[in-house]
Amino acid sequence: MTAYPAPVGCSAAPAGFGAPAWTPVQPVSRTSLLTALILNLITLAGGGIAAGMLVMSGVSSSEDSSAVFGAFFLVLLAINGGFAFLTVIGSLIAAIRHGGASRFFSLTAALLVILAAAGVVLLLAAVIAVGVNNSTLTDDQMGLIGLGVIGVMIVSPVLTLLSVISSIIAFTTAKR
Repeated sequence: MTAYPAPVGCSAAPAGFGAPAWTPVQPVSRTSLLTALILNLITLAGGGIAAGMLVMSGVSSSEDSSAVFGAFFLVLLAINGGFAFLTVIGSLIAAIRHGGASRFFSLTAALLVILAAAGVVLLLAAVIAVGVNNSTLTDDQMGLIGLGVIGVMIVSPVLTLLSVISSIIAFTTAKR
């Protein structure tokens, strides 16, 4: 019996009794990578909106509107934390399902979102510390906390943006 080469798009497989000498190659779905990318974009947008609410709370002229913006900030922060968690899970699933550069960039995206979320947790702790200890903090301490908040508001979105870029690279380098 003559063995023929596998057609294009098929892999060679050992022939059994009555079986062909090749089997079709199943394409790998990139759905997990696309899902992680979409969740990452939602996390980035939600973080930007939450940061805007925090700024509006700080520059608002009345205490009532400042309290409303602060409440919106906390609600958006909680929702965004959920999306960040889902982004990490989605990126890890994508890393498990794919290999090579796609796996590396999916893991990088997950790590960057974790670092950004850690910064946001520190930001929230600073905001709560100022709210609880407002009367006992000195001006120097308030200034340091303010610098920390500004630093987190700059670094955390940059990390999330790098995570989005990493997710895009993971999606485009995945083998189809």
